Amino acid sequence: MAMAMLFSIIFKCISASLVLLGIYQFFHSVAGGESEFISVIVKSVNTFVIALAIFELGTGVGKEFTVPDEGENIYLNIRRTITRFVGTVCIALVRHIVAYARSKQVNVVSIGIIAAHEVLKTWYAGLGFIEKDTLRFAHLPFDVTFMHYRV
Repeated sequence: MAMAMLFSIIFKCISASLVLLGIYQFFHSVAGGESEFISVIVKSVNTFVIALAIFELGTGVGKEFTVPDEGENIYLNIRRTITRFVGTVCIALVRHIVAYARSKQVNVVSIGIIAAHEVLKTWYAGLGFIEKDTLRFAHLPFDVTFMHYRV
């Protein structure tokens, strides 16, 4: 229980540090006259999203290992916390890729996913990707759907 509390505190401290870093990055970039304001916003939002994910992980660890069971299944709680953490980090990663593509003047970001994976299609569509072609490749046991994001 003491180790769980320690990890919870460490995660929350890292999260707070990232929030401060995001604020610093924003004001430093604005004061420094960075040419693209949208790039400054995207960098700051990415930092805040990762801070939120780490904060949720710390909160989850603290709750799941220090609060007595009240009829809850600890494995389901851990699974829910890890799923939220990974989901938040994935969103931050996609946003970072889009921001990087924008900084390199790329017009379209394309991905290929398993065509039958409707949850993943919906997730990417929620981030702004548009479904394009679905192709069959002889070396793969599944169809591939390509999705595009106009930068």
